[in-house]
Amino acid sequence: MAKKILIVEDELDLAEVVAYNLRANGLEVVCATSSQSARALLKEQTIDCVVLDLMLPDESGIALLKHIRTEFGDRYIPVIICSARAEEFDRIVAFELGADDYLTKPVSLAELRLRVGGLLTRSTSDSAEECQQLGELAVYPSSMRVTVSDQEIDLSTSEFRIIELLLRRQGKVLSRAQLLEAARPDAEKTQERTVDTHIKRIRKKLGAAADYIVTRRGFGYSMMLK
Repeated sequence: MAKKILIVEDELDLAEVVAYNLRANGLEVVCATSSQSARALLKEQTIDCVVLDLMLPDESGIALLKHIRTEFGDRYIPVIICSARAEEFDRIVAFELGADDYLTKPVSLAELRLRVGGLLTRSTSDSAEECQQLGELAVYPSSMRVTVSDQEIDLSTSEFRIIELLLRRQGKVLSRAQLLEAARPDAEKTQERTVDTHIKRIRKKLGAAADYIVTRRGFGYSMMLK
């Protein structure tokens, strides 16, 4: 069954072009021109990924992002922000609230297609997969799952990539630049401070296992048992 993408965009011409491009690559696409219509589609249909504009006519895309992360905690839905807002502050807020990726308009359709495809590679298969472990923390690279004391933790794609790299190289100090490269290979060096935002969110989600992530002031982060 084809994966279903929800495009939330009030510029109809742009939404139609993006939808046509994604459908040409075998994806099913539905469109919403407002936050309220997007909420209805999310409730009625099984959405596998959301492409979200921040400037909507009824409420901000940020409010819709909060809604997605609050209401669908039992089923993680990747969200790609696609916005004309290019300020670092907007990116940080979006990532802090759980966005998986952020593209600035005008967007390359080929790049957007690749980003969507990358997020859809997340697998839910539990079959005999490799596991990296540290104390109560377990990371399953092939299905992009993380558990703490056998309880699954919902992480964004960027958050998963950071924790997987820290665990794979446990005991070693990794710079913000190295972690940013793992989380978002296309990111500019000026966005390195977003790593701190990701780490803050990861620690909050890990609960007791948050202590495994150690801050190395002036250098970066490492992961180890204390």
